[in-house]
Amino acid sequence: MKRQYSIVIQWSDEEKKYIVSLPEFGLYAHTHGNTYADALNNGETVIKLLIRPLAKVTPHPQPLPALREAGLIHSTRARSLSISLERNL
Repeated sequence: MKRQYSIVIQWSDEEKKYIVSLPEFGLYAHTHGNTYADALNNGETVIKLLIRPLAKVTPHPQPLPALREAGLIHSTRARSLSISLERNL
């Protein structure tokens, strides 16, 4: 079963790098990259690392649309990308 998780990538003028947020995994699930491609790769890696211990735990973190529908998050101006990952990595 595939689940889609969001990666929000924003440029930080202060840090001079791309900051990555993973909304389904809480406020502290972040990484970064010097380029957009590095930031995306690092975000995908962190999601894989976060999902691996959850492979036998239910429920998994809810994908972003479910959180939006529940009123837990709202649209942001950040550019985002949803990715698909296998449940059992």
